[in-house]
Amino acid sequence: MNEINVNPSKKTPVPIKTISKRMSGFCKTKDQKRTADISVEGSNSEEPNSGNFKIADSYTLAKQVRQVKPQKKRRKRRDVIFKKILRECRRFFQTKLTGLTGFVASKKPRKDDYMYNCMKKFNIESLGNQGTFEENFYLACLLYPQDLMRNLESFVTKIEDCDIDKEQLKKMYKGTAHKIHDTLYKYSHDKLDFFVSKPELSKLFCYFYEHGAAEEREDPKYSCEYSFIRSKCTTALGRKCSPFTSPSSTQQLSV
Repeated sequence: MNEINVNPSKKTPVPIKTISKRMSGFCKTKDQKRTADISVEGSNSEEPNSGNFKIADSYTLAKQVRQVKPQKKRRKRRDVIFKKILRECRRFFQTKLTGLTGFVASKKPRKDDYMYNCMKKFNIESLGNQGTFEENFYLACLLYPQDLMRNLESFVTKIEDCDIDKEQLKKMYKGTAHKIHDTLYKYSHDKLDFFVSKPELSKLFCYFYEHGAAEEREDPKYSCEYSFIRSKCTTALGRKCSPFTSPSSTQQLSV
């Protein structure tokens, strides 16, 4: 019979038989767990038709079908297409203006008539116009509205026989330039109506339609919108689409 140690300061020694039993039980438990894990893995590999496998397989198949199935491309909104067309029109004339006059936009106000003279030269030599104030002003509005607003002084001084104060004229013309600028960036049907209501701008777009948009206007993605703007321009001009002609009148600008 084992002796009991009554001294609390000393630990009771564990019998050797007890230690051996514990170690054997631990090893058996570990081996059983390892065997159970192997059996589970074997059962999973041997049962491909289990519920989990079916769910995973159907999900993978559906994903592959979605990847193979062609997705329908959404057509761009009409307002986005209208803005794109008007910007293409502007870019077309900007390129031609630079090629003829070497015009370079500036972020600072100019002290001379450089911008006005470039617009006038382009109107006369490239478009066959008379180079009136209205033609030069609206051409500048379409191509470089922000540069124009910084140089309105040089434009306003070209107006003759006008009883309106120069500062008031500058304010009126600046508002017009803002509206045209917004048509290209903050489109609305009302702004497009304002755009085509100006004969000088409608004629510019008709010229672009005939000479600068030959390929783009035939593109099915944009052909309807090109025709729509052209129709509004020709209706505003009160004539059918015809080659660009110089205006016969020199009416004062209406804002």
